Amino acid sequence: MITGIVVEIKAKTCIILTPDAQFREIPLPAGGVRLGEEICYIHRKRPVFWQSLMAAACLLILLGAGLLYHDWLSQAVAFVSMDINPSVEMALDRREYVCEARGLNTAGEILLSRAAVLGRPVEEAIATILTRAVQSNYLLPSQNNVVLTTITTKNGREPALQPGEIYQTIVKSLQSTGVPAEVVVETATPEIRRQARKLGLSTGRYLIHVEGSKKGLDIGLEELKREGIASLEKKKGIVIGEVLGKHGYTGWVDLPKPVSQPGPEARSNHPPSGSVNNKGLERVSITEDKAPRVHPGASTPAQKSQEHNGIKELNINKEVNKNEEPEGKGLHDNDNQELRDNKDLPGTTDREQDFRIKELKDNKDKKNNQNSDHNKAALPDSRRKW
Repeated sequence: MITGIVVEIKAKTCIILTPDAQFREIPLPAGGVRLGEEICYIHRKRPVFWQSLMAAACLLILLGAGLLYHDWLSQAVAFVSMDINPSVEMALDRREYVCEARGLNTAGEILLSRAAVLGRPVEEAIATILTRAVQSNYLLPSQNNVVLTTITTKNGREPALQPGEIYQTIVKSLQSTGVPAEVVVETATPEIRRQARKLGLSTGRYLIHVEGSKKGLDIGLEELKREGIASLEKKKGIVIGEVLGKHGYTGWVDLPKPVSQPGPEARSNHPPSGSVNNKGLERVSITEDKAPRVHPGASTPAQKSQEHNGIKELNINKEVNKNEEPEGKGLHDNDNQELRDNKDLPGTTDREQDFRIKELKDNKDKKNNQNSDHNKAALPDSRRKW
């Protein structure tokens, strides 16, 4: 209880001065008060359970709002159907996570039982389905494979999920598994999906029937239920990507080509030294000591320099012998054999030896046509030089 003297009166409250010299604002008494009147005020606290009740109410509101938001977020807004030989369909929420998945045929149910896709992003779910399809031999490297994927939005608007992204996801997954396949990604309207469900078909298979009929192709519904996509292509002589048109994405994933390595025979069959035809030769790498690799039959730069100097020296020696011999005398009969038996003469092939012998003969003929006095004058210089 609070007592005090009224010092101010307001519309619904009044201010009193308490004995401990404090000003307190209290509700105005029902009977009214006057300035200077001493009154008593009993302060009643609110029950604690009211505060608890209000806190609980706020918590329920927050939880309800969260549940509503989660329910709104997890609602299916798009559907992705995949036709391999199994046919499956996944429902995607606004985050593009799989919120529901079902098999559209027996093989599809078996495949989904081996692939955990619920709660996963659509790219990861597609990769998981393709991996399990390869492991279950639904997709084989030795057969013609077709992966038909259809995207449908619930409201019929353009999907936020881009077909190009789905196409790239499928291509990368197939490349990682090493399985070739024709990849087709198309979009479909909600009406196409509803009609497909009534007929017990996937959206992609029913879309083949609709678009094929427009092009005059006889593709029955029972065939679509019974046949696989690849076998249907072979039986009808069609290409699914061409039947569905060019609105989506169509491509082919090939097996990676192995890099061929030259065998021992190919590496050893180099052309002879001096050949200018380098076609078919493997590229020569540089070793760690920076020295180029040289074929055993070829001459190194140092050997070529020695060959050049040896030829010069041999030419000068022949000039000296020519001046000492009677004019008109040719090479001895055994010159060719002597040149071949000369161990100091560089070279490893008969072709090079013949070339040098011919060069010696040409030099001799030229020298015979020159003035003998000029040869005698050049002789001492040559001897002093070499």
